[in-house]
Amino acid sequence: MALYPNIQEKVHQEIDTIVGKSQIPSLENKSQMPYTEAVLHEILRYCNIAPLGIFRATSKNTIVRGYSIPKGTTVITNLYSVHFDEKYWNSPDLFCPERFLDKNGQFVKKEAFVPFSVGKLGDIFSDIKFSHLSKGQQYRLFQNADFFSDN
Repeated sequence: MALYPNIQEKVHQEIDTIVGKSQIPSLENKSQMPYTEAVLHEILRYCNIAPLGIFRATSKNTIVRGYSIPKGTTVITNLYSVHFDEKYWNSPDLFCPERFLDKNGQFVKKEAFVPFSVGKLGDIFSDIKFSHLSKGQQYRLFQNADFFSDN
């Protein structure tokens, strides 16, 4: 977020307007802050913290596209590839929270957005992320700062 001060400022203003300067956003505020929700989704899409998701195992013998998958087989979902697939996202290499907003500025969840996992477990983590990621902190990078100098 420090790389996008204009986006950070819009989020901060939305949080201050809806929640106030002294409160921490909660799940009850989620529907009132569409831009903040869009930014959080774009952060999790763009900076995927679980690029291979949460490993799962098949609960029974299964056939997928003609392939037999035995019960207990570990299943790994490549979420990174989904989040950067041009089939689902316009200009996936750009950080663009607006991709999660409709023409009226309301939040729209995209089917290809799966930041943690697919299924019930992914839904649980999705609700938890809002309350933890929307605390309203602001970060700034100093101009001309060299964070990688030897000094």
